[in-house]
Amino acid sequence: MLKRLLTILAVVFLSAFTLIGIFVYLHIYKPSQELYSNFEKSLVQTNKSELLAESKKIILHAPETPRSINWDSSSITNLHPVIQNLNAAYVYFNHEQLTIEFHGGFDHYGYKVSQSESNLWELSRYSDNSSELLATD
Repeated sequence: MLKRLLTILAVVFLSAFTLIGIFVYLHIYKPSQELYSNFEKSLVQTNKSELLAESKKIILHAPETPRSINWDSSSITNLHPVIQNLNAAYVYFNHEQLTIEFHGGFDHYGYKVSQSESNLWELSRYSDNSSELLATD
């Protein structure tokens, strides 16, 4: 009887473990890889001068509030196509900066636009571990 109970528990445990693994792959890993792929494509395909110019317009016309305005990119319809077509996860902006984020959680990456101390507008690629200047205006 005990042997049969242990066998049933082992089968249930292995089945649950397998289902959790499939869920993690389909709902976390695979979408994460797709977002990173969109980001990498955007680095090559996006006109960075145009992205910087359009982001600057948004920042200069943003309300002066201490909090960011967040939108899911699938519902963004009033931003310039150069931003909307990036297929980012989120766009955050306020009167000081604009962030186009492709992924968050434990692995953040995307673009940031802000004004430097020398009053130049800067477009940077960022991740949790680094930042790279792509264009200035």
